[in-house]
Amino acid sequence: MGYYERLVYVARNFLEYENYGSNKAKAVKIISRYFPEKTTGECAIDFDSVCEVYKNAIAFARSNSAIYFEWRKTKERSPLDTLEKNFKESQKNVPVKTIDHILGWVYDWHLER
Repeated sequence: MGYYERLVYVARNFLEYENYGSNKAKAVKIISRYFPEKTTGECAIDFDSVCEVYKNAIAFARSNSAIYFEWRKTKERSPLDTLEKNFKESQKNVPVKTIDHILGWVYDWHLER
């Protein structure tokens, strides 16, 4: 698991399931344990960024759920493509590939329930 994959994994567990005792320092310590070349400070900054994107992705998915469900039925190009592109561009500190990963999880976990 790469650095950003681990960040997403830990952030998801932290936010969705309140793992790590809902203690950010414990979550960051887990990340830094896997990536000793990163300082704890770097891990904390990146963790905060990923958590923020994750929360923003939940709000984005919920606000565009009707468009998403229509796309699921037709699988045709939709306004969702442009909306997602704009959303990804607005999230500055996390790679686009990571944002795609987060959006996939959020759509499945928050809209399919």
